[in-house]
Amino acid sequence: MGSHRTVSKSRPAKPPGASPPTKEIIMKKITKDQFVALLNDAGVTDAQKHKLHALFETRHPEAHEAFLQWLGVPPEDIRNIRAHS
Repeated sequence: MGSHRTVSKSRPAKPPGASPPTKEIIMKKITKDQFVALLNDAGVTDAQKHKLHALFETRHPEAHEAFLQWLGVPPEDIRNIRAHS
């Protein structure tokens, strides 16, 4: 009679301080019109929207452009928005 050993298929232990596994973040797409409607429904005024664009452009210009692209804003409109922000 032989003994049966159960082999554990657990993951190896992580070293202390190791980062958790990276997960890809996928954001669902919304349109510019949907986003503007959301801001309007939240009570954001045109002046506040302009200030938001200005702060976004000043503090994070590349991210501002990427966000506008993500919303599907045409390149010429992006240039205009950024120029007036």
